[in-house]
This record gives sequence, C-alpha cells and structure tokens, in this order.
Amino acid sequence: MLLCGAVILALWAPLLLLYRRALFAPDAASLLLSPLALRLAFSSLVLCGATAVLATLLGVPLGFLIARGPRRLRALVAALTALPLGVPAVLAAAPFFSLGGPENTPLFACAAALTLVYFPIVAFGTAAALAALPASEEEAARALCHSIGAWSGVLGRRIWPAIIAAAGVVAALTLWEMGAPDLLSYPTLSSEIYRQLNSPTALGDPNARAALTAWPIPLMALLFLWPALRIASHWSAPSSEPNPARSSGLLVWAPLLLVSPGFLIWRFARELDDPRAIYDTLGANTDALWNTLVVATLAATICVVLALALCLAWRQWPARWRRGALALTLAPGLWAPVVIGVALIEAFNRPLTGAFYDGALGMTVWGDCARFLPLAIAIVWGAVARLPAEALWAAAGLGAPPLRVALNVALPLLRNAIAGAWGLVWAWSAGELTVTVLVHGPGGDTLPIPIFNFLHAGIASDVAALCLLLMALCGGAMVLAFGVLRRGG
Repeated sequence: MLLCGAVILALWAPLLLLYRRALFAPDAASLLLSPLALRLAFSSLVLCGATAVLATLLGVPLGFLIARGPRRLRALVAALTALPLGVPAVLAAAPFFSLGGPENTPLFACAAALTLVYFPIVAFGTAAALAALPASEEEAARALCHSIGAWSGVLGRRIWPAIIAAAGVVAALTLWEMGAPDLLSYPTLSSEIYRQLNSPTALGDPNARAALTAWPIPLMALLFLWPALRIASHWSAPSSEPNPARSSGLLVWAPLLLVSPGFLIWRFARELDDPRAIYDTLGANTDALWNTLVVATLAATICVVLALALCLAWRQWPARWRRGALALTLAPGLWAPVVIGVALIEAFNRPLTGAFYDGALGMTVWGDCARFLPLAIAIVWGAVARLPAEALWAAAGLGAPPLRVALNVALPLLRNAIAGAWGLVWAWSAGELTVTVLVHGPGGDTLPIPIFNFLHAGIASDVAALCLLLMALCGGAMVLAFGVLRRGG
C-alpha cells in the first residue's frame, strides 16, 4: 500500500504542481480557449488521422503475413516488423527533412515519417486478431462465400475492432510526438509547446503557458486509446487450432518489409563519407553513448521492478481497489512527454532539490521513469493477470510466505514478460528525446540530443553515423524484447 501511494504521488505530484500554478496565472482563462490552442489541436488531429490511415494501409497486409504467411518465416517477418518500433521518430523524419520537400508538404512528410515508425503496432494488432480467430470459423465462412465476402462480412467483424484499436494507439503516439513535427515544421500541440519554451520572446510564465496550451492532449489521447481499452477488456485468448498458411503472401507483401527501416538505413548509409566515420564519430561522442546506456538501463530496471512489485500486490486487492490503482498509475501516461518534462522542471527546480536537478543524469532517469512507468505497468499487469491462480494457491497452502511465493513461483512464470518489458522500456528510454532535452543536466547529453540539434542543419556524415548507432541500439533491443515476449511471456 505504501509503495503504491509513493508511486502515485511521484507520478501525479509534478503535474498537480504545474497545473496549480498554471490555473492561477493571470491569463489562464484566455489560454484555455485560445485560438492558437484550438488551431493546434485541429492540426494535431489531422496529423493523427493521416498517420493512423497510412499505418493501417501498411500494417494490415504485414499483419496477415505474420499470421498467415509460411510458418517457417513468420518469426523472421515478425522480428523485422518489430524493428522500426525501436527507431526514434526524429530519425525517421530526418530523411524527409534532408530531401527538401517538407516545406511544401509538411503534413505528408510528417505523417509518412511517423508511419515508418508506428505501422508495426497495426501489423501486430492485426496478427493478434487473426491468431484469436478459430480456424474452423474461417473455413466455414470461406465455404459459404468467396474470400472477399468472407473477410468483409463474417470474418471482418472479428478483426476490424483490433485494427481500429491499433490505429488509435498510433494516433495517440503521434499526438505525443514532438521531435518529428518540430524538425519538419508541422504545427502540433507538442511541437509548439516546445518552441514556446525555447522562444526568448515568449510572454508570461512559459511553464504555465505550456500546461494550459496542452490541455486537449490528455482528452484526445484518451479518445484515441478508448477502442484499445475496450478491446483489451474483452480480449480472447489465441485459438489453439492451427492457422492456415498462405505461402503466396510472402511474395506479394515482402517488399513492404524494405520500406522501414530499410529506407532509413539506406538514407543514412549513403551519407557516410567513409565506413570508418562510424568509429570516429563514436570516439567523439563516447560520453553521450555512455550516458544513453546508463540512463536506459537504470530507467528500464526501475520501471520493471516497480511495475512487478505493484502488479503482484494488486492481484491480492479487491477488484474495486485494483481498478482504482491501475487508473491512477496509467492516467499520467495520457499527458504529452513535453508536459511531463515541464512538470518535472516545475517540481524540481527549487533550492531544496537543486543538487539533484543540476546533476548530470538524475533528472533524465527520473524523466524516463515518469514517461515509461505506466507502459511497464500495462505490460506486466497483462502477464500477472494471466498467472494461474492454482499454482499460487498451492504454494501458499504449503505454508510459503508471500515473498517466497512471488520469488519461487510467480517470477519463473513471468520471466518472459519481465525480460520483454525490460527490453521495450530500454529501447524507448534510449531513444527518448522530448523529456530528455528538457530536463537533462550539464554533461548529461544522451545520443538523441546531439542528433536532434544537428539534424536541423541536414544529415552530415557524423550525424548519419550517430543515427545508425542509435538505430542499432534501440532497434536491436526492440527485436530482442519482441522475441522474448513472443515466446509466451
């Protein structure tokens, strides 16, 4: 109970302090309904819709390939599809910025860049829905009508909710993204807040303006995520019946696997003057690389340990208390990362916490934990909720104390979920830009910060080398995490 209260306080206190100050600002009423905030909300909504549509068009075919392709190649296709999720969105936007087209079509460039990163969510959502579809039901539908009629009628009703839910997740991630819209000069709520914070001509309290301008973001994010929440609450287990394989699907849809991250790798690789530039650039950015490894490892470890402890405790709570605790720990994830960063500045930029605030890595680790702890809780809770109650009851009935039950029974059953969640949080922490660029201390630069700063001048050889290095770190961690989760975590 004390741990749960401490975590909720740590997640909510910075946001509450920020909004308490913001709501008492002299111009609070005008900022809440300012024309700028409404225009930015509309442009953000347009970008979210465009990205969700493009991600659906790209992800649904790959989802069918993952679920219905040749069985020997499904794992390989799934791993290649998971790789773009580990690519920071600002890296996906870099080639579009250097091509010179964004000034004419910033919406398309930004939506295309974000699609290259987020389409795997739709692909895996589609594949999961197909895996839950009984093979006998599919055969019966195909026997009654042709393939198009079967999928558009009977079978489509089973998988379209999952596709819509995955598209909603893509829209929410697009809404939170700051780096790619800022680089491509597309106005969104997150990018405009970041620009106002760094503008020397901004009037009034910039932190209060950021909080009040961003008020539509949690509401819009909840709207986008609501279909996913409904699907998760009614989710059915994957079918135990063997799914049919369609070997022709690989020949038709395999080129899609080259779109991302193949296009990004090719674009960065051609900017390298010499392959040895990677080693030279690595030597010049050793501190940033070390900081990235340390911050991501600490943040992932803290998030997963806290998530595991909370979820195992919540399993023993009454259902009403458990739902309340989940809601209070997951809700802070609805806020945009730029607002979380501003809230942390508001909370820690004080004489009492000045030493911690001015440290090199402390605030960065704290920011990544505040950003990704709700995600870790969501992943771990899904595995904890599926734990067989009989095994835990048997261990408790033999006289084992709760701690021993958790260590000797629960942890071995959860090892895949724990390792997978750790890898996912590590990959996203290593590529996190929005919170890091706001709260990092002197000497605490991680790799995304120099990349973001230099990308505004185009892709040079050293920037391309840093991009490839960060893609290898984050993408490799994402593939390993997915491989572990896929084993049944």
